[in-house]
Amino acid sequence: MARLIFLQSTESTNTYLHELLRHEDVEELTAIVTYNQTAGRGQTGNHWDSEKDKNIALSVLLQPEMDVKEQFGISMAAALAVTDTLKAYDIESKIKWPNDIYIDIHKVCGILIENELNGHWVEKSIVGIGLNVNQRHFAEELKNAVSMVMATDKDYDLQDVTRTLTESLRKRYFELLNEGWQSLKKEYMLSLVNGGGETHRFTDVATGEAFEGIIENIEPSGRMVLKKTNGEIVKYYFKEVRQQIGNEERE
Repeated sequence: MARLIFLQSTESTNTYLHELLRHEDVEELTAIVTYNQTAGRGQTGNHWDSEKDKNIALSVLLQPEMDVKEQFGISMAAALAVTDTLKAYDIESKIKWPNDIYIDIHKVCGILIENELNGHWVEKSIVGIGLNVNQRHFAEELKNAVSMVMATDKDYDLQDVTRTLTESLRKRYFELLNEGWQSLKKEYMLSLVNGGGETHRFTDVATGEAFEGIIENIEPSGRMVLKKTNGEIVKYYFKEVRQQIGNEERE
């Protein structure tokens, strides 16, 4: 990272970085890190639960200047950076579209990406990552949450994991810039929880229709393309479809 700002505590690393951008010029790849995030935000306003000094909350500033139609490349790069990080500690993980990271059927990491557009271009992007590392117990309503320590029964050095994560993100980001989103797509598709060309159960949120199908494609915008078992092709944006993971359906 170009610059790493460590905070003893903050409500949200994404919010802190937004405020920093309002008051000063911030160098690309500046990272805000804390091990005590008190009011973390997930996708669509969801709360991110994190015990003090147990997990990593990190937000990084990117300035990709890429076509807005290909902005999902940022999400793919961030998700693969997290799976790379976990693999470095011998933990196998998968990506639940669009960018939640799962160990088996449990969520270990959430990613929140906030893009600033200028016409048809992504001018700035704040990539927020919340990675569960050493937390062993979560709130009852977060029954699908898991951490690295729960997966392996090993405690981890938060600073070491932070270094691995930031370096993995830097590498994947430069791969995106230098080789394009297509260079990430094949690996991303193979890393999906319900990917690999296997048939899985999905539910259309708007109609309530449940059906079986395969993930046929992910478009540059992030829209998921499903092929039903009857051959029909349907396309969904985030929160428009639920997919079955284990015995539960999740958006």
